[in-house]
Amino acid sequence: MRDRLEFSDTFGSAVRGMLKLLFLVTLLIHPMSGMMAQQIMHSVGNHRIEIEGEKMRPGRALSISGSGCPMASDHFAQAKKMRSWNFLTSQFGFTEMLVGILAIDQGDVSFGVANAAVGGLALAFFSDRDDRIQKEIDEGVQAYNRCQILN
Repeated sequence: MRDRLEFSDTFGSAVRGMLKLLFLVTLLIHPMSGMMAQQIMHSVGNHRIEIEGEKMRPGRALSISGSGCPMASDHFAQAKKMRSWNFLTSQFGFTEMLVGILAIDQGDVSFGVANAAVGGLALAFFSDRDDRIQKEIDEGVQAYNRCQILN
């Protein structure tokens, strides 16, 4: 009888150990399975974002993040706004340089030099905005991925 009790104690502790190990493995695997099913965004540079193999600009990423992740939406909205203004200011700089070159060609040197200088300064001043746009996109991608993992 005593042998049976020792065997059942040994067997019981082995079963408890196996159950603890199974529980630990289940806890470790569960978060990974959720991450595999999530849509993970990647910033691919040049103001583009990739999600599930599809490349898009910040405006489209804004519509995808929607109300589900307001932090990411804020970053994508800011990047979209900065890109729009960046396009307009670069067109202004290019036009001023073109007007300056045409004025110099027509003999009005002082007016042409002033316009070309204003255009060059506009292009130089707004050229650093590309880095800020990319930074906003990167922060939006990180915020979107955090939202996907937490939800």
